[in-house]
Amino acid sequence: MASTMSPVDLMPSGIEYENGIVVAITTMFTFLAIVAVILRFISRRISMSVKWDDWFSLIALIFAFGCFIVTLLDATIAHGGYDIEYYSAATLERYLKLTLAENVLYAASISFSKAAVLLLYHRIFKIQKSFRIASWTVGFLIGGYFIASECLLIFAYDPIEAQWKPWLPNSANFNIIASWTVMSSINMVVDFLILCLPQPVVWRLKMSCKKKVLVSGLFCFGIL
Repeated sequence: MASTMSPVDLMPSGIEYENGIVVAITTMFTFLAIVAVILRFISRRISMSVKWDDWFSLIALIFAFGCFIVTLLDATIAHGGYDIEYYSAATLERYLKLTLAENVLYAASISFSKAAVLLLYHRIFKIQKSFRIASWTVGFLIGGYFIASECLLIFAYDPIEAQWKPWLPNSANFNIIASWTVMSSINMVVDFLILCLPQPVVWRLKMSCKKKVLVSGLFCFGIL
C-alpha cells in the first residue's frame, strides 16, 4: 500500500473546512471545561476542602486538554479530513498516530469525568447503604469500561504499529465492530445509571414536588 501512495501530500494547504469547525467547537468546550474546573477549585479553596471528585475532575480535564492539543495537531500537521489518496505515507502515518492518541485520551477523559460525578454523588448520599452499593457497582463498571476501551484501542491489531502503518501485514485481535458496539452500549448504560442514581434519594426527601423536580433537574444537568 505504501508503495502505491503519492510520495508527497496532494491536499491543499491549511485546515480542512469541517476539521476547522471541529477545532472551533473543541476549543470552545475545552475553554469552558477549564473555567469550570478552575472555579471549582477556587470554591474548594474558600471552603478549605478539596475532595476526591475534585481531583478526578482535574484529571479528566488534563486528559481532555491533551485530547484538544491532539485535535489541533490532527487538523494542522496531519491535515486531517481528506480522502486517503491525498496523503503521502508519512503524513498518513502521522495522522493515524494522532487519531489513536486522540481516542485514547478521549476515553480516559470521559471515564474520569463519569467517576468524578459518581464520587460527588457518593459524597452527598453515602449515608444510605443501598446508594453506596449502587454507586460502587457503577464505579466498577466505569473502571471496567476505562480499562477495556483503552485495551481495545491500543491492542486492536497485531502488530500494534499496524494501526498507523496499515500497509503492514496484520490481523485484528478481535471483532472490532462487535467489540465497539458492546462498549458503546455499556457507555450509554453507565450514563443512564449515573443519571438515575440520585433520583430515588431526591424523591424521598421531605420537600415540595416543585423543589424535587428542580433538584432532579440539577442532577440531570450535571451529568451533561
